[in-house]
Amino acid sequence: MQDSPIEPQDAITICNQYRGPAVKETESASPDHYRKGGHECIDICRAVLGDEAFVSGCRMIMLQYLWRLGEKDESVKEARKIETYARWMRETLESKELSK
Repeated sequence: MQDSPIEPQDAITICNQYRGPAVKETESASPDHYRKGGHECIDICRAVLGDEAFVSGCRMIMLQYLWRLGEKDESVKEARKIETYARWMRETLESKELSK
């Protein structure tokens, strides 16, 4: 598991190691504008930032969705987004535990 940030040009090379199970096609699945060249933006973020910064970023985004819950989109839709970031955070933390 990558513990420190990598160079952006190396991100695409290693991002596939972070791919989890396929995301169901729901409202929480990534829209096309989060995919480029066959890669998900979230995978590139995780690879470039490293685990610690990625987990912190997930926490920040979850707090933002909780703060505005129901004010931009329907509460259920925003709750799904929170679940998605929580899953990504959990998967990253579990991977770190396995590598100890």
